[in-house]
Amino acid sequence: MRVKVKLGPRAAETLAGFSDADATDFYVQLSRVREAPLKYSRLWVDAGYAADLRWFEFGTGVTKLAIFRYDALAGVMSVVRCKLAKPRRTRRAGDPPTTERGA
Repeated sequence: MRVKVKLGPRAAETLAGFSDADATDFYVQLSRVREAPLKYSRLWVDAGYAADLRWFEFGTGVTKLAIFRYDALAGVMSVVRCKLAKPRRTRRAGDPPTTERGA
């Protein structure tokens, strides 16, 4: 079951500032998540946001996040924000090089 998607103004504005490749990947990942929002996303845990938000990753290079609210009864997914992901940890001078995914 594909759910309907609403793209909020804040998310649309941020998405417009990303590269064409990142925007394209956003829509590819969004299409995948629309098939099963709970299966292909994770719960967003942040005290500064509402408890019912979920997220998925997209983009090339630095990972970007799309944060959305899913209403299962109405069958609607509302993307409220897109943002750059925070780095997993701060690298210090002398740290060994890592791969892009932090392996």
